[in-house]
Parts: sequence; structure tokens; C-alpha cells
Amino acid sequence: MNELSKEVREIINFKLDQAEEARTHKYCKKLRVIGVVLALLVVVAGIFGIYCVYADIHWGFYAFLVFALLSVVLFKVYQTKNIMRLTRLTNDDCCVIKPLTAYVVMLQYSRRAKNYDTVLQCIGSMLFYMGKFEECKAVAGLLEKYSDTSIAKSYRYSLLAMVALIEKDRDVINKCIEKMETLVSQSPEMYIREAYRVISKYPAMLDAEENGDYAKMSELLELDDAKTFTLKKVSANYRLYKVATVAGLEEEAAKHRGYVIENGGDTFYKKELEAANQ
Repeated sequence: MNELSKEVREIINFKLDQAEEARTHKYCKKLRVIGVVLALLVVVAGIFGIYCVYADIHWGFYAFLVFALLSVVLFKVYQTKNIMRLTRLTNDDCCVIKPLTAYVVMLQYSRRAKNYDTVLQCIGSMLFYMGKFEECKAVAGLLEKYSDTSIAKSYRYSLLAMVALIEKDRDVINKCIEKMETLVSQSPEMYIREAYRVISKYPAMLDAEENGDYAKMSELLELDDAKTFTLKKVSANYRLYKVATVAGLEEEAAKHRGYVIENGGDTFYKKELEAANQ
């Protein structure tokens, strides 16, 4: 277990999903074995390709190139299949404990620093959706400690701004917006620009919630049922419930609360609204 993985485990002081933990350990070990086997096969094929060049067997070299390419594709397909499963669990089923468990285990097997950014961002996001806000902020701190890339900084500011929006901390939100604005001027990364666009709306969202401006909040959330995944819809309905409650729109509030409770999975959105009416 690497040092970063140990620090993450110290932050997450609650029980993870044991079945998912066992499944991910198995996946990571299998992925490592597949990688080693494919690397050895590529070396053997490369030696054969070199022999074919010297033996004037032209097809051998091209066969090596094709084999190497297929090996990389197969490896990536196996990786992508697991990531897509975790993405579906999060975005479609609003199940966050299983993806959180998987990302924590995957971090343990990560050997390259460049992989830390994305995995930490995923862990921080899952903690946020579980309502573990202090833990989320602690993971954002690890992003600062272990990576100084522009994308890692954008992940950090996004996580901090998400928590600040829930906690209604305007100072932190404004600081994150300023930091992201600097990053946008320095980097062409689309994620950074999109993250900046999203969090720059947070002050207006706080205003809309405090003033009970239901129409304004609806406009800021940019909901499109045909394109928006379930987790985002749950988050939006949670915010609309808050605004509708302040505005005294009982029918709309009940509708949004119903959607969150029906589709909210194990997110804090569902747990909070269930507890509020008990």
C-alpha cells in the first residue's frame, strides 16, 4: 500500500462495501497479471518481428505491429469496462458507496503519480455525495499535497466549491472562482473551463435559494431530461426543493422531494430529505 493510499484510508474512517472491496482487489490483481502477460507477449512478438526483418520476411514486422496494437486495445477495453460499470452505478443508480470503495482500492494499486489526480477526484466526489463533507475537504487537501498540475488544482477547487455551496460559505466559493479563473487563463483543458463555468454560478444559486427565486434556480440548473444523468437530476431536484420551500410553493416542493427520495440511492440528498419529514 502506497503512502497516499494510507492517508486516504485514515480519512475514510467508516466501513466500506466489503463485496465491492473484494471484487476490486480481484480486478486490480487480474489487470496487473494481464498487463504483465501482454508485455511479455509483445516482447516475444517484437523479437520475432526483428528476426523476420533480418530474414527478409516482411509480413512478420507488420504482424508484430498489429499484435502490439491489439494488446493495448484489449488492456484498455478491460479497464474501460470496469470504469463504465462504476460510472453507471454513480450517475444512473445514485449508488456511491460501491464506487467509493472501488476507487479507494484502486488507489492502493496505483503506481504512477499521474493516476492520483483522477482517482482522488473520484474519491472526493463520492464522499461529497455521501454527505461526508469534512472527509471530502481532506481529500481535496491531498490533491494539493500530491500534485501541482492544473487539472489537479481544478479538481481541488471544484470539490471545495461543491462543499462550500452546501455550507453556504460565500468566501470559499469566491476564492475558488478566483483560483479557477487563473487556471482558465493558463490552461486549454476543457474540464477546467467547464468546471469554472459551473462553479461561477454558485453565488447566483445561493442568492436564488435565499430569496426563494424558483424561476432563477431552474434557469441556473440547466436541466435537460433527455441528456441529464440521474445523479445530476437528483442534485437539481434537491436544490429546487430547497428554493420551493423558501418560496412557499408546496406542490413544487413535494414533487421535487418525491423525485429525490425515489431516485436518490444512498446519497445525502435522499437521506436529508427523508430525515426532514420524520
